[in-house]
Amino acid sequence: MASGAIAGVTAATTCFPIEVIRRRKMIGEFKGMGTFAAIASLARNEGAASVYRGVFLNMAKVSVSSGISFALYELFKDYLRVDVRGPV
Repeated sequence: MASGAIAGVTAATTCFPIEVIRRRKMIGEFKGMGTFAAIASLARNEGAASVYRGVFLNMAKVSVSSGISFALYELFKDYLRVDVRGPV
């Protein structure tokens, strides 16, 4: 479960600035700008930390959901006796 949580948090933290820009583009901000130009504009106008605003709540959500997903995957894989190595 811990490995799933760590993997989820790492992925979410890495992708979080892009998610911030995606959400802001959806509400009409950064029209006509590319992703990296929008990140640079956001960091310049609101500070570098603004691209990670809210990351801790996202990490809490993702760590729980990823941990549960990985644990359930392992549980059902063992329960169903699935061999993930494929045919030999």
